[in-house]
Amino acid sequence: MTFGFIEILLIVGVILLIFGPRRFGLVGKSLYKGIEECKREAKKDKKE
Repeated sequence: MTFGFIEILLIVGVILLIFGPRRFGLVGKSLYKGIEECKREAKKDKKE
C-alpha cells in the first residue's frame, strides 16, 4: 500500500489536530524510533 502526497498531508493534519504542534515533534521521534527498532529486529531474525 502506497500513500500519495495528499494522504500524507491529511494524516499529518489529523495528528496535528490531535496532539498539537508542541507534541508533534515528540510523536515523530517516537514513531521513528519504533520503525528503526522494527527494522533492527527484522534484520536480526533474518540472520538467525
